[in-house]
Amino acid sequence: MTNKPCLFACFSVKRRSISGCFGVLLFGVLLVTSSCETNQNDLDNWDRSAMLSHWSNEIIVPAWNQFANTSLEAVHAADTFALRLDSTHFEILRSKYKTAYGSWQKISLFEIGPGEQLNIRLRCNTYPTDTTIVKGSSETFMSNNPPNLLLPSTFTQQGFPALDYLLFAKGSIKKQLEYYSIHPEVVGYIQMLFSNIALLGNEVYTDWTSGYKTIFVQADGSSATASVNKMANDFIFHYEKELRAGKVGIPAGIFSVNTLPQNVESIYHPEFSNELFQVSFNAHVNFFNGYSFDGLSQGPSFSEYLDHLAATEDTIPLSDAVNQQFDETQTALNTISESFKATVENDVFALLALYDELQRNTIRIKTEVMQVLNVKIDYVDADGD
Repeated sequence: MTNKPCLFACFSVKRRSISGCFGVLLFGVLLVTSSCETNQNDLDNWDRSAMLSHWSNEIIVPAWNQFANTSLEAVHAADTFALRLDSTHFEILRSKYKTAYGSWQKISLFEIGPGEQLNIRLRCNTYPTDTTIVKGSSETFMSNNPPNLLLPSTFTQQGFPALDYLLFAKGSIKKQLEYYSIHPEVVGYIQMLFSNIALLGNEVYTDWTSGYKTIFVQADGSSATASVNKMANDFIFHYEKELRAGKVGIPAGIFSVNTLPQNVESIYHPEFSNELFQVSFNAHVNFFNGYSFDGLSQGPSFSEYLDHLAATEDTIPLSDAVNQQFDETQTALNTISESFKATVENDVFALLALYDELQRNTIRIKTEVMQVLNVKIDYVDADGD
């Protein structure tokens, strides 16, 4: 990228810690109005309702629909495998799991509304999973006395991370099938977990299509509880905490003394972690730019909103600065040839470089973009950035 972020050149994660730049950040925020120019005198007459309609009709609802469908297909695959217990249907089950997990990455960003009420993100993707509990619960599983998956104490024994352990931890297909033959109860637990994910996905999709979409679009004001403001906060929260920290920073040791390869997403099928990151990253980029879920059209977006307000960083549109940094992040990702787990263990600096690029847009969006959009961050940030 030729135009570097206007405030944050000092942020190098090669040091594993960015706390040393905290004072610079505070000083930089005070200068943001002069160093990142915006035409604040223009009347903000942006059609928020049109943007909310595009988001819900062309991006969010189709994403939830795909997740509901793919998770249901995984349920059917699990039920079929339970009847056969053979390698052919086990491979199909693993494939359906991966498809559903991939579709999850596209909707995790959209927990707003029904998903938030169900704690769906915590119930579908809390990792690392508690293998001791999952092993014990699955090997003693009784379908007539299942665990209460509504309880927060069960979040680490359900969702895709628990399935990752149950489907891949033994390694080869032969060893997995031998394990299931000894512990057939585990297959019942797998069925239950897939069914729970599918029920959650279907409930959120149904809520969106049966009434919440109207509520979402009608809340088109500029208050802290309006949909644009809430979605802006959800966007940067997910980008910062789930994408930047969860998938990259925590395993790379940014927030700890040592690296934590065991905290990589999809730890038991580690080569899948890169793909999960890529899908999630693409979802952020596409949403910022208003691309429809099918990729065939583009509509009102944060990017266009910034252009409407004539927001600039140095001499270029602020939206371009964000997108150029997205490109830099993709370039850093492309340099990682091994799984995230292997990269943490063998070449952690490659993952730290990816974190560095993610961090630059985290800062830019939290300060410059949010200031231009007049959105106040509504979550507690304890990362020190």
